[in-house]
Amino acid sequence: MDFDDTGRRRDGRELTYSEYINVPALLRSQRLPTELPRGRRREEWPERPQINDPTQPGATRTWTEGDRWPREWPYEELLFIITHQTFELWFRQLLHDLDDVLLHARDIVAKHGGTIPDNGLATRDSATAPPLHDALARYPQTAAVVARINAGHVWETRWVRELRAPGVLPGETAPQTHALRLEWFDDATLALFSRRIVRATRILRHATGAFDILGTMPPEEFLGFRSRLNPASGFGSTQFREIEISVGLKDMHRAKLASDGELSFLRHMPADEVTRMRGRMQEPSLRDLVYALLNAADVRGTHAEAAARADRVASRNLALLHDEFAGTLARFGEGSDVENSLHNRWRSIDEILVHAETSVLADMYTRPRARPGLHELLERCLDLDDTIRAWRTNHIPMVERIIGSRPGTGGGGISYLHTTMRNSRAFPTLWDFRSVLT
Repeated sequence: MDFDDTGRRRDGRELTYSEYINVPALLRSQRLPTELPRGRRREEWPERPQINDPTQPGATRTWTEGDRWPREWPYEELLFIITHQTFELWFRQLLHDLDDVLLHARDIVAKHGGTIPDNGLATRDSATAPPLHDALARYPQTAAVVARINAGHVWETRWVRELRAPGVLPGETAPQTHALRLEWFDDATLALFSRRIVRATRILRHATGAFDILGTMPPEEFLGFRSRLNPASGFGSTQFREIEISVGLKDMHRAKLASDGELSFLRHMPADEVTRMRGRMQEPSLRDLVYALLNAADVRGTHAEAAARADRVASRNLALLHDEFAGTLARFGEGSDVENSLHNRWRSIDEILVHAETSVLADMYTRPRARPGLHELLERCLDLDDTIRAWRTNHIPMVERIIGSRPGTGGGGISYLHTTMRNSRAFPTLWDFRSVLT
């Protein structure tokens, strides 16, 4: 194509829709690999058929990408390919939006001489928090409730001795504590972040609807070409893994990136894509940003302010647990099942209260107008987290509908997909604190 000095085409034609969107390349992308997959015989792999050459009447030529899907090949394979190609295009836009948020945030923090620290959730251990009864002097409201509890039932007296000091993780010297200041992010910036995350969420929600389309594929027709996919698998979607890593689900991928086993990424992705994933593992995630903001110096406050906030939240929840205990005992008696149920409830609340972000969030959500930009950002992150989980949830019955319980081409299958639902919340505290909101 020839252009003049002004950048216009010399043939006088204007830019067309097809050229701008690159439609010919998109239509040529529905292809079949020419290489023979592992474990397949040549006779199992379809030869490219001869078709009529539209440019030369009466002549034939070998089918090439971009021609109409040949009738000699499995009919449903085109749907399978196009659906997954569409996923990858949407994933690219989703990463485009997430990257914009994270790069913008990193630039802002860097201007103030800082970095976005790792959130540290993977290494947090509530057992390292000091026992509540050794720290009651810091929590006067909670101490008053504990005194009431200690004068009551022996079960409660025992359970209250197991409680940990609230709001102490991460500690005052942890890298996440006071690493940022919320004031560095003005309202316009936080609103931009929220808009980007809203779109990312809607993209993934829209893409999830394609599982319904794939579900129209009869299982027997999928089996007509499934064996040729081996070992290729949706497990090898680098971009979806990059989304998970960028959102904050890094821990789901560490072992797979280090391993050469059946469910490792090394077996399912080209080396350059694995390198790209490893690069993202070293970059701050959206979870890192959110937890750093919740622990920001002007959000978390001084040591005394953080303790007072944790005291308010903990005392209210202990009072509620105490009331709940009395009501449950009056209704059901002192059976072992009642004891176990109530004890588990106490331990669950204790596990939530030990995190400093819990009391920050509980306080913020009772005064949402105090930090509206941050409040909006948190809600949009929750939406994205929920949509990623919905993607997994909808994926499972679609796969089961088509292949049942047999292993996937990548070695996974239904049993593996169910394991991905565990610990799949990118922002666990955004969910957990709602259990202690009073």
